[in-house]
Amino acid sequence: MPVTAFDSYHFTFLLASALPGVVLQYGTDDEERTMRRLVMPDGAWAEGIFVGGQTQFRETGDHGIWDTVEGWWGWFVDHDMPTWDRFGLTVSDEKHRLWYETPQGPSWRLPV
Repeated sequence: MPVTAFDSYHFTFLLASALPGVVLQYGTDDEERTMRRLVMPDGAWAEGIFVGGQTQFRETGDHGIWDTVEGWWGWFVDHDMPTWDRFGLTVSDEKHRLWYETPQGPSWRLPV
């Protein structure tokens, strides 16, 4: 996945829905290579270092953060990089659901 994926507010919106409480950090590593790090509320993190079209990643914890990032990037690209106007939210006392295109379409449960 390209480093520019993290510049898309629409993509990072999806990541935030899949990884509640995640904080995205922009920076460089000790060798001045472009780096993006995602940090979870419990301190687990994953980072990607982008070098010449390749991504090196590492992570801590058992969240599978980078697998989540890559999975959502694939979904995002496969669905023509949708913008916010293609999503909706249904809220009830019992659950919150983020949905794509229609309330009957693909949807994801969000933490209440």
